[in-house]
Amino acid sequence: MNFKPSPITITKEAPYAEDRLGRKACAEVLTNVLNSAPDGLVLCINGTWGSGKSTFIEMWRTQLEGDFTTMLFNAWESDFVDDAMVALLGDLQSQAEELAAKGCPDPAAEKIAVFKRLGSKLVRGALPFAIKAATAGMVDIDNDALKDLLVDEAGKLAEAQIEAYAEAKASIAGFKDALTELAEEIGVSGKPLVIFVDELDRCRPPFAVRVLEVIKHFFSVPGVVFVLALDREQLGHSIKSMYGADMDVGGYLRRFFDLEFNLPKGNGTTFVGELFRKFGLAEAIEAHSKQSGFTGPFSTQNLVSSLFDAFSCSPRDQEKCFTHYALTKIASPRARQWSFMNLFMAIVLRIKQPELYQGLLHGSKTIDDVLIDLSKSKRFLNYLETHGGTYFEWYLRALSYSGMSSAFLSELDGARQIGQGRVDRMDALNILRSGFDGNLQLPPIGGLRGIDTAINLVEHFSS
Repeated sequence: MNFKPSPITITKEAPYAEDRLGRKACAEVLTNVLNSAPDGLVLCINGTWGSGKSTFIEMWRTQLEGDFTTMLFNAWESDFVDDAMVALLGDLQSQAEELAAKGCPDPAAEKIAVFKRLGSKLVRGALPFAIKAATAGMVDIDNDALKDLLVDEAGKLAEAQIEAYAEAKASIAGFKDALTELAEEIGVSGKPLVIFVDELDRCRPPFAVRVLEVIKHFFSVPGVVFVLALDREQLGHSIKSMYGADMDVGGYLRRFFDLEFNLPKGNGTTFVGELFRKFGLAEAIEAHSKQSGFTGPFSTQNLVSSLFDAFSCSPRDQEKCFTHYALTKIASPRARQWSFMNLFMAIVLRIKQPELYQGLLHGSKTIDDVLIDLSKSKRFLNYLETHGGTYFEWYLRALSYSGMSSAFLSELDGARQIGQGRVDRMDALNILRSGFDGNLQLPPIGGLRGIDTAINLVEHFSS
């Protein structure tokens, strides 16, 4: 058993070999968009934190190699720089030089030199007031020159500002022309240069906002496509922290994005199967399920997938749950005797709904309180009517009893006799009553406190 998933392998020959979320189809659609954007484009790929945006970007970029020239700007790795313009220029210049060395170095080198020279004029502070005026105050550069000018006569200051403004417009226009020419030189003929920007939503709010504004004002040129992978909601929080809680985030972002693509969730069951494999659990879980007669919709893989869906777990949430499970099994000898679903359901509840979990643990909430709170979500309410939801509900109820007690069986029989719910829910109740369920271990494992003691040790490992 592994306590962390092994890294995936992405190769040019098979970039989607380990695509367990079915996102190759998304890449094909987006590639068609790139082929139709020779005049430039800013494309936002929106996905929640932990939804696999970076992996998708890496796969897609690997696929594009040869057909397109691509670059990557990891915004979070450059967040230590105060000026986003410096970070973008530095990263793109070094990557352009690498690309030029592989192709036609002499003409490209000339274009890179012009790109670097004109770009440096926009960050050195040589035209501090002018740049700020030309971009409506979006670029904030240290203004020592302006401080000196302030002591001069008002007329001289106004004259200097006007001259600087004109020079700034010329510099910005020259920089854009140089970028367009550079894209033509190092790019694939007839295709735009594609610049991927990742991890923007993890940056400090001022830096994240500055990256957007620099791209808009300086880098939005024909022949260049920007692909920004981000969590739009989290970026919205950054924008509001800069401009106030009443800021119209949607309207603000529409200034920067030409198109937005919402990354679909993907095939959850397939991804869960991959997690079983990566954590070294696949063989044991599969053997246990077959031995108990649980296959198809009653398989452990399907039970876990439906559980994750009910709690709206992102791929990163799912990996965290598996890590907790593996560490708990490794760290606690007592936990090794517990069945997978026993422990796993408690871990998911603890990670995704910590307040409800603690309330149940300390007696301030009953099982019914927890189920009522969870059922405020329509997704979870629908889940309760399935075999997976039935397992989850009666696992929680089993924690309130000691073993296969007559009281527990009586309550379980009452649920069966009522006959409410869908057929698969009734099937699950009958399986639980039979006592032969290989997924939900009955008698129960000794109460939630015993589980929590083992799981709690894992929290010291958590990041």
